Amino acid sequence: MAQPSEIAGRYEIRAELGRGTMGVVYRAYDRDLDRDVALKVVRTGLEDAEGGTSTYEQRFFNEARAAARLSHPAIVVVHDVGRDSTGDLFMALELLKGSTLQAILAERAPLPWPEALSLVERVAEGLHHAHEHGIVHRDVKPANIMVLASGEPKVMDFGIAKLDASQLTAAGQLFGTPLYMSPEQALARPVDARSDLFSLGAVAYEALTGRRAFAGDSVHGIMFQVVQADPPPPSRVAPGIPEGVDAVLAHCLAKDPADRYPSARALAEDLRALLSGARPRAAAAAAPPVDGGATVVSSRSPIASPRAAAPPSPGGTTGRGAAVGPRAKLLFAALGVAAVVGAGFLVRARLAPRQALNPSPSAPSEEASAPVKASASPEGTPAPSPASASTGGTVGSALGRVVSLLAGPDAATVSVDFGHTLKSGRLRVWVDEKVMMDEDLRSRVTKRFAGLELRKGSLLDSFKVEPGRHEVRVQVTWDENVKKESIWGNFKAGSKWRLEARLRGVGALQDLSLKWR
Repeated sequence: MAQPSEIAGRYEIRAELGRGTMGVVYRAYDRDLDRDVALKVVRTGLEDAEGGTSTYEQRFFNEARAAARLSHPAIVVVHDVGRDSTGDLFMALELLKGSTLQAILAERAPLPWPEALSLVERVAEGLHHAHEHGIVHRDVKPANIMVLASGEPKVMDFGIAKLDASQLTAAGQLFGTPLYMSPEQALARPVDARSDLFSLGAVAYEALTGRRAFAGDSVHGIMFQVVQADPPPPSRVAPGIPEGVDAVLAHCLAKDPADRYPSARALAEDLRALLSGARPRAAAAAAPPVDGGATVVSSRSPIASPRAAAPPSPGGTTGRGAAVGPRAKLLFAALGVAAVVGAGFLVRARLAPRQALNPSPSAPSEEASAPVKASASPEGTPAPSPASASTGGTVGSALGRVVSLLAGPDAATVSVDFGHTLKSGRLRVWVDEKVMMDEDLRSRVTKRFAGLELRKGSLLDSFKVEPGRHEVRVQVTWDENVKKESIWGNFKAGSKWRLEARLRGVGALQDLSLKWR
C-alpha cells in the first residue's frame, strides 16, 4: 500500500511508524483538533477463508468499538474511526511516545523484579477496567504494551477483543499469539477474562527471567507446552526474585482457569503486596498445609522444624542409627523372608490384592514374577479389590507393603498422588532408606490436535510411616531420563498425609515437584 499524503481530508501523514499484516500505522497531524495522532490504516478487500466479510475489517471495528468504551490511564485512547474515500479503514489513536515492552525486553531483559512487577501491576489494573466493561483483550503480549518514558504502560490493540465473551471461540480459527495464549485459546475452547491473566502471567515471566514461559521450535511445539507444560519457578531461573513471586505467577499460569486469580484486580493487589514487602494472598494460599500439628519441611528449604518432633514409637526410635525395637526386628525378619520366597508369593499370602489406578502391562517385571499393585481410598486407607488385580509391580513395592502391614497402630498414613504426561515410565518412592513404592506408569490419550497427542496419567497409592521425622524421596524414570526430588515431614501418630507429585514440562526438560496437600 503506497503511502498517502492525507487520510479523509483531515489527517496529514507525517511519517510511517510501523507496518503489519492488517495495514500501516502512521504518525499524522489532525488539522481539525491541532494535534498529532497515531493513525492506523487498514487495507480493505481482504476476505476470510470462506470468502465472506473481511476478517480484518471485523477485527478493526471490534477494536474501535471496544477501545472507545474504555477510559483508563493504562489503555490507549481512541479518538476517531472511519473509512477514507479510497475505501481504506482508519482509526486515530492517542500518539504514544515510548517503546513497546517487546523492544525493551529485547534490549535489557530480564528487568529488575520491582520494575517488572510494577509494570505488570498497572497493566493488570487496565485489563480489570476492560473486563468490567465486558471486554476481553485476547492478545496480551509485549508487543501490545507500550511503555512511556515515564515508565507508565499502555495496553494497545484490542483488535481481537469481542464484546460478548460467549462468542470468543471461533471454530477453526486461532486468535492470539501462541507464545502468550492461554490453554483454552490453544484448544479452541470458550475464554473469559481469566485468559488475559494467563497471557499477562506469561508476559510477567519473560520480563522477570528473560526467558519465555512457553517456547518451542514450531507453533505446534509452543501450543503443546502451553497446554501441558509448566515453566520452572521464576526464582529458580533468576536468583534474587522473592519466593512470593513464584506463587503469584503459578496462579496466573494455572492450566485450569478456575485455579487462576478471579480477577485482574486481585492479581494487581498481590503484586502491590509484593512491592511493599508484604506477603501476597496467593503465596499464603500456596503454603503447604500442616496435618495433625506436624511441620512439613521441603527439600528445597531444609530448615529444621521449630516444633518438637512426634514422640518415638514404643520399643525404640525410628530413623537411621536408631535403636531396634521388637517391631523393627519383626520387620527385618519379614524382609528377609520376602527376599527368599519372592514378593509375589508373600503379598498373595499376607496381603489382600489391590489394584493401581493407572493402567499397567500384564507382563511381569524383571524383579518379580507376579507382584500386585495398590491403590488408596480418598481417606488414605488401602482399599481392597478382587483377587484378579493387575500385575506389574516389583519386589520394592511388595516389601513396602510389608512395612505398611507391620507398622504399628500409631503409624501415619501417606497417600501419594502422582500425575504425569508420560507414555510409560516408572515411579519409585523411599521413606529414608526403605522402598515403599515401585510402580510402572502408563497414561491415556486425552486429546489429539495438530498432529500431537496430549496424554494424562495418574497413580494413587498409600503406605504407613512410623511417627517421627522422615525423608520421603521420589524418583521418576522414563526413556533415558531420571528425575529425583525429596521432601521432609514430621509425622504424628495416626495422622494422614497426602503427597502431590507432579511431572510437568516437555521431554527431558520435565520437572518433578512435590507438595504436601
